[in-house]
Amino acid sequence: MVEKVYDCFVIRSAELYLNKAEAEAMLDKAEAKQTIKTLLNNRFEGGIPDVDGLNEKDLISFIRDERRRELCFEAHRWFDLRRYAVSSKYPEKKSIRHETYDKNGVLEGDYVLKPYGEDPAWVLPIPGYEIVYNQGNLVDNPQRVERKLE
Repeated sequence: MVEKVYDCFVIRSAELYLNKAEAEAMLDKAEAKQTIKTLLNNRFEGGIPDVDGLNEKDLISFIRDERRRELCFEAHRWFDLRRYAVSSKYPEKKSIRHETYDKNGVLEGDYVLKPYGEDPAWVLPIPGYEIVYNQGNLVDNPQRVERKLE
């Protein structure tokens, strides 16, 4: 039996609106509020959250929160957290607590992933063949440390 792999990339219009709104808000453009309202009008019946009174920082925070709600379970969160951490205008770094379970579903403990830049687990190791292919011009990312459960 031959297994088939489906590697289709899909981007939803909601993600485009959220990307556009965040970029416009970062540039302090009034269009950001209209862009997010366009998305919200297609999501809510009988009224949308009021974004008109938000300042730039609060608007960006609202858009990021809306992005988290809209794109939930679509594998965007990890990349968003990394992107927010390196934002030049409104950086947002946070620690993440992970619970670990054994094969029977029993909680073993948890560990904390420190904020981006303080923990090498935020980046993947570069494959050895890539470093060889680039004749040593590439330097591997720092090695991850072994996690200890708390």
